[in-house]
Parts: sequence; structure tokens; C-alpha cells
Amino acid sequence: MTERGTRVLIDCYEDAPRAVQRIARADVGARRIGHFGFFRPQFEPTLWRRLEALLAGFRAPPIAAP
Repeated sequence: MTERGTRVLIDCYEDAPRAVQRIARADVGARRIGHFGFFRPQFEPTLWRRLEALLAGFRAPPIAAP
């Protein structure tokens, strides 16, 4: 997705925290990522780990037992 298109999309979520990370194919050692390339197993050690770390930051703290 283009950077402009990405910004247009995330601007739809006015009340959500927003950040854009541009990942070049060279950043993950690939000739091409592609639209659905993220889901290829070759990206497990790179793209998947980045997403895992991002999502971990959204975890809610455990609820204390009453």
C-alpha cells in the first residue's frame, strides 16, 4: 500500500492511537513482499515477530481476583 493510501486509511480511526511503519523489502531480506506476502512463512522471523511485539504492547493487564 502506498504511504499516502495508508495515511488515508488510518485517518478513518480518529480516536485510535496511530503510527506508520514503512518496511522496505531490503529491511527483511526479500526481493518482494507483495500484498499478501506478509503471510508467507519466510517472514516469520522478521515481519511476524515485529507484529507480535506490536500486539504484545496492546495486552490488557490481568484482572485481579476479587
